[in-house]
Amino acid sequence: MPRLIIKEAILNLDESDLAQELYAQMIDSHGWEKGHWISRSNQAYCIYVTSRSGPTHGVLFQFVQDEKIYPVHFHRFLTLSQPHSLLDAQFLIEFYRRYFQDKSSYSKKGLSPWEALTEMHFKPNSLLDELLADSRGLIMWDHQYDQLLQFIGPVWYNPPDMRLRLGFQSGRLWRDYQQIKIDGRKLQEMVKERAIFGSTRAASLPGALTLWKALNESSYN
Repeated sequence: MPRLIIKEAILNLDESDLAQELYAQMIDSHGWEKGHWISRSNQAYCIYVTSRSGPTHGVLFQFVQDEKIYPVHFHRFLTLSQPHSLLDAQFLIEFYRRYFQDKSSYSKKGLSPWEALTEMHFKPNSLLDELLADSRGLIMWDHQYDQLLQFIGPVWYNPPDMRLRLGFQSGRLWRDYQQIKIDGRKLQEMVKERAIFGSTRAASLPGALTLWKALNESSYN
């Protein structure tokens, strides 16, 4: 079996066949068109798995305005982080992506993604520690946030509506949210502490599965 290689690069979609292939895999199966409405940029930071004779599979595709925003150090970050499961790999991909896209107190200090991970320490909480085990204690995903919001009590809103309404930071729902405590600590404070990027995203599995398979295969080569 051909050896799988994890690569990363800033690619121009108007010039790179590889970029267009990865775009079709991860963004829009209909393919790239110059001036596409979905982005103002034709450049993307891409992580992908390839081999000398096999197909290429995308892990991450992120449009960028500035080609210098990503230092192309994901492989080093991955080596230091040592992902231990599929869901951990999923977290590490998203953490690396958002670390350079969304400012946090850690990136403002000039820390690398790995330095930020090692510096993060949270007050122990049995519920949060178990709920967030697959994201190393951080609130990263919509479903994690939605589970915590259940402590507000029964409401008529579905989870996306609830997240949206809380974003307005006003009204009865917001006031209820501010009062909820778990093990003596306010939920709002714990969310602020652990949602370092300020918002959550829907978890995406295909790219993580591609990376996890490559990591497992390389460990046996």
